[in-house]
Amino acid sequence: MKKMKSVDSVSDSEEWGDARGESASWLERARIKNRTTHELICWLLYALVVITPAIYSTAFESAFTLPKLTFMRLVTLAIVGIWAVQALVQKKIYYRKSPLNKWLLGYGAVLVATTVFSHYFWVSLFGEQGRFLGLLTWMNLLFLCGVALTFFQSKKEIRRYVVVSVWTAVALAVYGILQFKGLVGAEGWTFDPTLRVFGTMGHSNHFGGYLAFHVLLLLGLFATEKRRGFSVGYAIASLPMFAAILATASRAAFFSLVIAMGVFGVGMLWFHREWVRKSRRKIGGALAGMLVLLLIFQGPLITRLQHLSLTQRTLGTIEFIQSGNVPDRVSWWFSALAMVQEHPVLGYGLATFMDVYNVYRRAD
Repeated sequence: MKKMKSVDSVSDSEEWGDARGESASWLERARIKNRTTHELICWLLYALVVITPAIYSTAFESAFTLPKLTFMRLVTLAIVGIWAVQALVQKKIYYRKSPLNKWLLGYGAVLVATTVFSHYFWVSLFGEQGRFLGLLTWMNLLFLCGVALTFFQSKKEIRRYVVVSVWTAVALAVYGILQFKGLVGAEGWTFDPTLRVFGTMGHSNHFGGYLAFHVLLLLGLFATEKRRGFSVGYAIASLPMFAAILATASRAAFFSLVIAMGVFGVGMLWFHREWVRKSRRKIGGALAGMLVLLLIFQGPLITRLQHLSLTQRTLGTIEFIQSGNVPDRVSWWFSALAMVQEHPVLGYGLATFMDVYNVYRRAD
């Protein structure tokens, strides 16, 4: 009986060990599946910032072209599917709370409200023809922001994501310069990119805005980079980006970038004020050297600046105003203010400006 008991006890122990082994094996498989789904979603997020801005077709000339929008929709569907699989495996939805989520949810609530009470509901829902920047697209973008905040869990991961997006912008800036020179991508468009380059965005202002935004990200990477080689790389990468912005002749992109860089510079000086105080002689010497160089080369620089499309467009606008005229954009701003005065809370609805504009069109 003792032997039987011993045998039975060994048998129970083996069965219990097998059960624990199967449980451990199942948990390991679950961890692998979780890690795999997590990595897949991260790779899809990387694809968004690399492929979306690079996709373009001469058949589409809108601000947010159909190829870009279609790719974003497909990536979103893939993320939803993979996230659902992860939730089924774990039997819970993986979601990381972030203070920024509250702002995203609040903004989403405002968008929903302006759509529900819109004077042109279907326009607010789908967006105006050719742009599709309605509620569905905006909620799609907010959802992707939430996904990024959930699956990029550390500052290192977020920084890597920013680095990938910045180097994509650098590559597209180089492409834009080649396009401006008429070497690539200038064929098939209605507009001439050798006058105002528009890269892969289909519009100079949007291409300039995309590059200007990434210049600020580049400055942030440069200011926080501890490795000298990478800092030099970021400094060199800024040159084609600035050149491409000038080639777009986008005044909004250029002047907004100048203002943003000024704010960024003041903030960095204040943050490192102790270092600035200790190094004020070196900083003063560097600024004096830059001033001397500008004075030496002021003739060629002024001549070069005068021939820029950006300068010519700006001078043309100034002459237009001095002649007693009101620029189109200023007139649009006044019309927008009139709309706000009449409907200050929810307005006329998301993406309905073009549908309402004729009522508020100014004679000037």
